[in-house]
Amino acid sequence: MELETLRCFGDELDSDYEATLKRFVALQVRGSANARATLGQLRSHLFARGWPARETLRAALALIEQTDLRAVVPSITQPSLVIAGERDTLAPAAAGAWLADALPAGSYALIASAAHAPFLSHPDEFFEALEGFVDGR
Repeated sequence: MELETLRCFGDELDSDYEATLKRFVALQVRGSANARATLGQLRSHLFARGWPARETLRAALALIEQTDLRAVVPSITQPSLVIAGERDTLAPAAAGAWLADALPAGSYALIASAAHAPFLSHPDEFFEALEGFVDGR
């Protein structure tokens, strides 16, 4: 995600907390073939216990902004599967492909027509990729 976009979320939390959260949740599914159904499912689970604390969200955004672990990725030797949504606007599929390629034992699965939450919008394809990885296919 672009740094400016990340900072904009932080600024918008101050001006319109509820609208900002709703927009962020909508971004999780934007472009997905099953966006409407997935958005409803995501909202019901995410807000089931109330709204997250502003301080927690602000701290999470700061952590994301200040943490860059790309230099240590090549030292992660465990077999790893990176699953990306083809239409992800938050973490582009190209970023997932880069990560899988930079991991010494990385594998990559791209889920067509999925956005940021393919485990919700495309569970069959998600679990097929996961099972294939675990089974060594």
